Amino acid sequence: MKSHPARAILGIAALSLAAGVTGCAQSSRGVQGSHIVTLDRGPAEGDVASITVLHLPMPSESDPGATIEYDQISAYPAGPGGFASVEVSDDGRYLACASSASGAASIYAMDERKPRILAMISDDEGVSTPIAIDFHPTAPLLACLDRHSAMLTFIEIVDERPRIYSYDLAEFVGPGPDPVDIDWRPNGEEFAIAFERDGLIARFSLMRDGAGSRTIRPIGSPVAIAHRPVNVTYSQSGDQLLVVDDVWKDMPGVIVHSASVSLLSIRVPRTEDPWDGAELIQRSFISAAPDAVALSRDGRFLAAVTANHDDLALANDERRTGGKLTLMSVNSTTGEIATIDEQRICSLPTDVAFDAKSAHLLITDGERDQIQIWRVDRRNGNMLEFTGRTIGSGENPVAVAVAP
Repeated sequence: MKSHPARAILGIAALSLAAGVTGCAQSSRGVQGSHIVTLDRGPAEGDVASITVLHLPMPSESDPGATIEYDQISAYPAGPGGFASVEVSDDGRYLACASSASGAASIYAMDERKPRILAMISDDEGVSTPIAIDFHPTAPLLACLDRHSAMLTFIEIVDERPRIYSYDLAEFVGPGPDPVDIDWRPNGEEFAIAFERDGLIARFSLMRDGAGSRTIRPIGSPVAIAHRPVNVTYSQSGDQLLVVDDVWKDMPGVIVHSASVSLLSIRVPRTEDPWDGAELIQRSFISAAPDAVALSRDGRFLAAVTANHDDLALANDERRTGGKLTLMSVNSTTGEIATIDEQRICSLPTDVAFDAKSAHLLITDGERDQIQIWRVDRRNGNMLEFTGRTIGSGENPVAVAVAP
């Protein structure tokens, strides 16, 4: 979604998991946006997660006592392991989080930049093991993808009240589809879903029926172009799909578990056009299967973070290599991708996000309860540079998002 950076110099001290905590934390300047949001799993022996909202802009780092204001609320029980995600709508008015361990997804309104719960969905709406969530680009509409039930659930906020629509994806792609990720096309007229079974990528349009309810329609037939897709992302232009494909890659004399980032070309300038026979533009390999990926807001960069799972059983002072941060360029005209830089980071990166100007990367460090800040150095060939700064987060952060 990485060199060992300097030790944390900024942090939130003694954050409580009680609802409605407000305070200040030491901070640094540079990250652009209105606020940073993290989903924090909480202590290993506990069962209460939290959402931490860090308010931007950051004060000047020339002041050694500079602080950043934050609010923190309790979230639903999260529990250890499983998928967890936090998303912010493009207009910054709503945020959402989901956890497969808790079997729920929630959507919040940002009142004075402080979250207020609007809806939570669980088993009654077909959500038991949420695997992906994504906000519509322009409407107050959240898509929630459930892996176990293969249900797609929409939460639409109308006059501060939720309207919920659910669809059985097996009706469109056959039994046992095993969905893994969803992403909206930037125009908001369609979305793509990746399925682990048979490596399928399917596209759907979103419409309203005669009664005004939301309904979906498949666009062409699903395309079997990946091996084991784990992430799907539209390019900024909407003309390509970036698919992270977790595969076994043969190397001389050994088989290494690796990953490929495959770029699929969408041959449809309009949502109504068919999609049969999608063109594979490129398949390039990165060094390890990523745990999280992020596309920059300007569409020029794709970032991936990978945890070093071999290090996790060792004490911190015995860990040798750490995880990795990989930065790739995306050419929206040709559809080509290329690796620009790769850096070592903490052993347990859990998520990555670009800031609003696509100039900084924020990486949640599950080992040290903090967010690392990296810079894309535009003056030096877009190479990665650690800023030397971190921000304290809640306990055991597992996901991060930046509001514009």
